[in-house]
Amino acid sequence: MIRPKTDKIIKILFLQIFAALIVFPFVGEIYLRISKLSPKTPIQLRTESFSYEPALFARTIFPEYAQDVYDKNWMSITMDKGGVKTLYTHSYINEKGYRGKIFEAEKPKNVIRVMVYGGSSVFDLAVSDPNDWPHAIESEMKSRGFSNLEVINAGIPGHSVHDAFGRLFAEGHAFKPDYVIIYSEWNDIKFFSSNKTLLRQLKPYVPSNDPFTNYRNPLDQYLCEKSRMYTALRQSFYKLKLKPSLEGSTVNLKKKEELSDLALRQYKLNLEMFVDCARSIGAVPIIMTEANLMRERKISQEPYRLRYVLKIFSDEEYFLSGLLKADEIIKEVSRNKDVYLIDAGEELKERGEKYYFTDHVHVSSEGSKQLGVIVSNHLESILSRKNKHGL
Repeated sequence: MIRPKTDKIIKILFLQIFAALIVFPFVGEIYLRISKLSPKTPIQLRTESFSYEPALFARTIFPEYAQDVYDKNWMSITMDKGGVKTLYTHSYINEKGYRGKIFEAEKPKNVIRVMVYGGSSVFDLAVSDPNDWPHAIESEMKSRGFSNLEVINAGIPGHSVHDAFGRLFAEGHAFKPDYVIIYSEWNDIKFFSSNKTLLRQLKPYVPSNDPFTNYRNPLDQYLCEKSRMYTALRQSFYKLKLKPSLEGSTVNLKKKEELSDLALRQYKLNLEMFVDCARSIGAVPIIMTEANLMRERKISQEPYRLRYVLKIFSDEEYFLSGLLKADEIIKEVSRNKDVYLIDAGEELKERGEKYYFTDHVHVSSEGSKQLGVIVSNHLESILSRKNKHGL
């Protein structure tokens, strides 16, 4: 007596689920077409993203053509105690593949040329042109009377010290810099637990492997162009799978990690090679510690700005011990090689109501300005002395 009623209920539920599966895509498609939440296809995202290409001496380089990018993809940041503010940034990559206005390959006579190498914290992702901190140095120094000083921002997101060494060795020397600055810790610390040699760890960069900016096959392209619902579901799938961030796919270090002696020796060697290369081309090397919010905050105190650190580390110990070790190595290389040191990690600390960081390592516009002043103070001191270059 009960079974027919149960069967009827099951049939009704099945029909409702089937109807929902049929109706949902159509309703979703209509909603996405009339709302402002319409997802972007890979080709649209490609036009709004930086273009990279593979290279032999570094993981990536910017191609030799101009790129004018308005980044609308990532900048939701804590700017003040009022909470989160969305910020779109503008960056110009010149025809030589460096951020900022074009410069002459052959250094003009009487120009003091400074090149700053590092990853996204040197590129200064959170700050629009021309206020990235390397160029803020140039503006600050010119205001102090050094009108002939020129700064080249040689930062590329994701780069570590070995990338900087490779690029200085393979191209940077051609621009005849008088001073070269290296500012890189975070991208190196992420791999301080690896027991693989650098040779076995690095993989060739393949641009087409990025599913966010490249179609997988003709059918994928057709569906993206015809259905916004498909594009939205596709993006959600790859976000869950790849966990993208400012620095590529999230490195998973959730398990307890220990610092690798091999990785630490490699980091020290990378710095020493960078210094030696700079001196071999007649430039004066300058080493900087990297300013980082983790020097002042615990994750529990800054759950939003330190969200990326929280994603990849099970606790703070690995990162903090790696940070201390990186500082120690930088200062050791500075002493042993007699290299000028700028302890930006110590000098750039948030004061009062000022928020100098957008996240764990990228500075805000105010932080960028302050970092420019800090480096300028040291650079002015260096330039005011008579040195062997006669500058």
